[in-house]
Amino acid sequence: MAPTSAVKDHHLVLTGNVNPGQACVVFSESGEQLVSCSADGVVCLRNGMTKAVKASTASEGTLKNGACNALAYHPSGFVAVGGEHAVKAVTLPSMEVERTLGRSQLPVRALSFSPDGSRLAVAGDAENIRLIQTKDSAVTRQLRCEGYVRSVAWDPEGAYVAATMADGSLYVFEAGTGKLQTRKKVVRKVDRASAARCCVDWHPDGGALLAVAGSADGDVALYERLSWEVSSYLGGGHRGPANVVVFSPNGLYAATGGEDACVCVWDVAKQTIISKAVTGPASEKDEHSVSPGTGSTISSIAWHPTGNSLAVADESGRVGVWEEPVPARLPSPTSDLEHLRHEGAARKGKGSKALQAAGASLIDDEAGEDSDEGGDSGGGLGEDGNESEGGSSGGPGHEHEQRGKRAREEEEEGEGDEEARGPGPRVKQHRAGGGGDFVRLEAEMKRAMRLIRSQAASLPMPPQDPIHPGSTPLEATTGPCGARFLAYTMEGFIISRPVDDHNVVELQFHDAGRANAMGLGRVPLLTDFFGFTMGALGEKGVLYGSPMSKDSPSMLVYRPFEEWAPNGSWSVGLPAGESVECVAAGATFSAAATNSQLLRLFSVSGMQSAIMSLQGAVVALAAQEHLLAVVTHSGAPSSSGQSLELAVYDVPSSTCLLSGPCPLSYKATLTWIGFTDEGMVATADSAGIIRIRSHSMGGAWMPVWNSAAASKSGEVYWPVAIRNQELCSIMCPKQQPYPLVNPRPFFTRLPLQVPVVAVEGGAPALEAELMLTSLRIDSARLRSETASGLDAVHAADELVGRQAEADRSLLKIFQAALKSDRQARAMDVVPQLSQHRSLEGALKLANFHRASAVAERVALVLQQVDAQNQDLTVTPLPPPKGNIGSRTPGPLGEHDTNAAGDAPGSNPPSSGGGGQLTALKQLASAPTPTPNKGGGQNENKRKPPAAGLGAAAHAAGSMPNNPFARRPAKAAKH
Repeated sequence: MAPTSAVKDHHLVLTGNVNPGQACVVFSESGEQLVSCSADGVVCLRNGMTKAVKASTASEGTLKNGACNALAYHPSGFVAVGGEHAVKAVTLPSMEVERTLGRSQLPVRALSFSPDGSRLAVAGDAENIRLIQTKDSAVTRQLRCEGYVRSVAWDPEGAYVAATMADGSLYVFEAGTGKLQTRKKVVRKVDRASAARCCVDWHPDGGALLAVAGSADGDVALYERLSWEVSSYLGGGHRGPANVVVFSPNGLYAATGGEDACVCVWDVAKQTIISKAVTGPASEKDEHSVSPGTGSTISSIAWHPTGNSLAVADESGRVGVWEEPVPARLPSPTSDLEHLRHEGAARKGKGSKALQAAGASLIDDEAGEDSDEGGDSGGGLGEDGNESEGGSSGGPGHEHEQRGKRAREEEEEGEGDEEARGPGPRVKQHRAGGGGDFVRLEAEMKRAMRLIRSQAASLPMPPQDPIHPGSTPLEATTGPCGARFLAYTMEGFIISRPVDDHNVVELQFHDAGRANAMGLGRVPLLTDFFGFTMGALGEKGVLYGSPMSKDSPSMLVYRPFEEWAPNGSWSVGLPAGESVECVAAGATFSAAATNSQLLRLFSVSGMQSAIMSLQGAVVALAAQEHLLAVVTHSGAPSSSGQSLELAVYDVPSSTCLLSGPCPLSYKATLTWIGFTDEGMVATADSAGIIRIRSHSMGGAWMPVWNSAAASKSGEVYWPVAIRNQELCSIMCPKQQPYPLVNPRPFFTRLPLQVPVVAVEGGAPALEAELMLTSLRIDSARLRSETASGLDAVHAADELVGRQAEADRSLLKIFQAALKSDRQARAMDVVPQLSQHRSLEGALKLANFHRASAVAERVALVLQQVDAQNQDLTVTPLPPPKGNIGSRTPGPLGEHDTNAAGDAPGSNPPSSGGGGQLTALKQLASAPTPTPNKGGGQNENKRKPPAAGLGAAAHAAGSMPNNPFARRPAKAAKH
């Protein structure tokens, strides 16, 4: 490492009003405009080329912002100004306040735009980082921090947000999810009132390095991306703590400023100083020099985007521009590295002096250290700052040619043997005084980024954190109130709002009449001193949960809707070290899963009914009526995604109904889980795919929704529930995938969409409808097989009704196949028809479309069905002993009966025994009579059709309303 004395100290005179506090400078995208702000609330616009003040100020009265602490330039032509209580957009060059980007109760200290300019990171004394949508100023996410934020920076790829805190911590968040990647103590602790920035900045080449200033010894640490470990240091340049660090536009250099009022420019590859400037006001004797000890701590540095200059501001509010901080013999801080590499290779040593010197070394030590080849360096910088002559016999051009050739060879070999070199960016292998020129630096950086990306693609995903269906995360709190949903369901929602040192929890129902019917009126607010982060809205009450903290245990609190007895509410604190992760509430139970991999079940009155050990860490819980779904990790995640397992329990009967894997899309995470109105489990993942688990094919999962296919303008569908084959969801913008409390969101009903393909001559819409109906049939069949008593009767009726729905779809598919002359496909439909009159309808359709071959086969099927029906011994139900107008279950539901107990349009039942079981079999398989044209009753006797078209035309009955079922419903067992 070159000592500080190896370079000559320049004098940089700073001018302006003296107003102690944070100051900031920023160039426009073209570099023609330089904007500065200071603690007096004044924002100045200067000509970036001449340093003259072009527009004096946008006064404090105009901004109404108090002190101006931070600036960030947006490519569209405005600058964001962070003040005491707001962030405002000031248009250039008019210096007019365009609008307010965001408000804050506490001072804003740091700003940073995302690479595409769509979002702005706002941080300060509020102990969080808000990601604000630039277009409409909506808060898309809040990143929780402990301590006051001093600096924030968005990485060049938009994946991470880094920040330093007043307590000396470095935070790195995933911008997309808000997940904390790393947190460590790396810089000195400063007081809240301090103007110190402890700056962070990302290397422009994909953010391979993260520079962090603020250590007490004056060093600037360079951290590797992903591993977040120190790669190297920029040290020895400051006599006190460094405060600011900024990479040059091409990443070859870095500028640092410290409490010693000095600015150092570094060669990043070799971690050596190439130039240094002492700042301060002009001395009385010489207006171009600085009096020793008169400078202030450097508060902000900005590289010119197209030229070789630096803008500098100190904590006294003074501003200055340092021309040519990078010596002319070295590549410009804005030079295109690819262009320089090709130019250097083309000239082969006969080129410019700057390229020759750069080929030898970005900076050679004063003592003339030997090069990597053992010869003298091609050039150096003497005590007076002039270039010194000398070099090897081959000359600097020859040396540059050899080094450039070796760098290119290494770059070509780099892809094949990156793994052999070992993990980690290659930048850390550069040594002070070595032969790493800008060509080699470029090759090393490209290899490092390729290696980082390849390793990131092969690394396993981290285990998914627990989720709470129907809740918005803590990061999605909005505005100064910070309100969020603890739960949002089809019945109502729970809102939590912070107030002073506690939260206020509010419960509301979508249907206000329900609350009135339960005698609740307006549900009273709950004062929350526990810090509830999750809630579950059940049929009889609400369950709240809070994680454990340093001072209090994890708590569960249940509040019933109706209290017929005193002390209906209950609460419990979990044992030390155990913290609740997920909660759910059903009709007769409440459930809580903890970090100890325990599932705790309680009755609505608070009695503990069961404690279960889970196979893995819990991911989600969901409840409906008597059912409880539990999703856990079944193993370590792989590079392709999470490994999750689902179990569904019938809590009152203490039985496990099903257990198996929970499928997700590639590299996706679970975002929602719930039950359909038929009791089937449904899930949604981060790829926007919603699936329903069927009861057929061993519990297969059917995709029923694809947000990417359904979205027209990039909106996000936030699921609430699935009811009547419809997705109930809240539509949110892509930049803000969670609903906000204000304005109050409302869900939209959208028909489910099975991703069928369009086969030639097919009916994809009808086939998708049939698949969805088959899900409901499987569920109804399962209930009919497992139910008993009256529940079995109702389940059998429901199954017949579902079969009728399916037959309607099947007959439409049958007709579409006949229209397209796909007779073989039409015959595929016939075995799936479940009711006799549906087969008769198929026969009539075949005759109508003159499909003789199909008609003959359908007639044959009808003959076989009639033969089977004649073999059945049918004993009808005895006449009911009720009044006229009572209800009797029938094959398509319930029918009004006459005084004799007969259904309209049917013959009186014959006497005989056999009981209800035989009658249910008859009802499930017998045809449904239809009225004739004369308004009388149809014949109950069917005439068996003969084969052929003539016999097919003789088939009885008109075309029905198309019923369906794969097989006849089973009778209920008593």
